[in-house]
Amino acid sequence: MVNVPKTKKTYCKSKECRKHTLHKGKRRYDRKQSGYGGQTKPVFHKKAKTTKKIVLRLQCQGCKHVSQHPIKVGASTLRLVETRRGKEHLCFKRVIHDILLCLLYFIWSSLNLQDCNGILLNLLSFF
Repeated sequence: MVNVPKTKKTYCKSKECRKHTLHKGKRRYDRKQSGYGGQTKPVFHKKAKTTKKIVLRLQCQGCKHVSQHPIKVGASTLRLVETRRGKEHLCFKRVIHDILLCLLYFIWSSLNLQDCNGILLNLLSFF
């Protein structure tokens, strides 16, 4: 006969503990399973989900702790976008530039005055 302890001191990962505390249950379960006769506890067979969330697996640079963060949108609406502000800002600037150019060209062609050229050049130099 082997003496099997009922408790074991192991690390607890929860935010409240984060230290070694007493744990019990695993060794008693293993001891019960080790005997002849097959599975002693009921095994839960649940079917897997068909729709899964998209999960970002993030790793801390300092301590290398891995955490998973689910994205709360469907898979069809997910787009990975470059987050640098410069490119987005340039695209927005280019759109405004094109709209103003069309608007000023329309005003210049309808009035057909020489003064509109100076206004057009001043506004375009702003962008």
